[in-house]
Amino acid sequence: MRDCCFRFHISSSGEKPICLGSRYRHPGWYGAGLVFLPRDRVAQTRCRQVLEDKIIGTGQCLLGWRKVPVDESALGPIARQSAPVIETSLCRADGVSPVVFERKLFIIRKWAERTIRESNIPGKESFYVPSLSSRTIVYKGLLLAQQLTRFYRDLDDPLLTSALAMVHQRFSTNTFPTWQLAQPFRTLCHNGEINTVRGNAAWMFAREQLFDNQVFGEDIRHILPTIVPGGSDSAMLDNVAEMLLQAGRSIPHVMMMLVPEAWAE
Repeated sequence: MRDCCFRFHISSSGEKPICLGSRYRHPGWYGAGLVFLPRDRVAQTRCRQVLEDKIIGTGQCLLGWRKVPVDESALGPIARQSAPVIETSLCRADGVSPVVFERKLFIIRKWAERTIRESNIPGKESFYVPSLSSRTIVYKGLLLAQQLTRFYRDLDDPLLTSALAMVHQRFSTNTFPTWQLAQPFRTLCHNGEINTVRGNAAWMFAREQLFDNQVFGEDIRHILPTIVPGGSDSAMLDNVAEMLLQAGRSIPHVMMMLVPEAWAE
């Protein structure tokens, strides 16, 4: 069974992003989050409320929700049985620059994830945010490549424009395929095996005790733990890569930290 997705960068060319409508033409000032929600209506409401609370709690402006048009007949029986409700959360920067706003969106997502993970919301394991960003939108799921545009109707809409689109698919190997663990994640598409997962996760937890607040300020407490429990090896690598990027490092710097060159031949 394979998982795959498209990753869309919201165009900065002045074209209309389909989610945001014709009034919103300022790249970097509006955020869109693709959100997987439980199918239970009460649980959906509670999960939405948590995410909304975090948007407001970080001083940003909630614009509303949009139901993502999907065609579940495109799914296989296992994927259909486990499919979440998929919606888009829309928000706007309030009093911060686009760079800081992108970091705020990262904080919002991590804070909401942990709050829901530690809650008693039924079906909370179905809550997942593939992307919450002013730059990228991730469409992913328990899908074959040929099912993707049939399932996500947005991808067939001519109003959806992008500066860059990337698709990735792989066979699941050391984890059972799920909607949440489909590739890619928020930063990386990673096809491979990591053989030192437990040790790396332990070292990351130890290093968290040394974090300071130069970049994140008081919000640093909301992004922990860096590594989300229950993720695959690729998901854990992505968790750390995303945090380092949001802290201000470049992509080459981050990758040299996470995958350093061999110390000896």
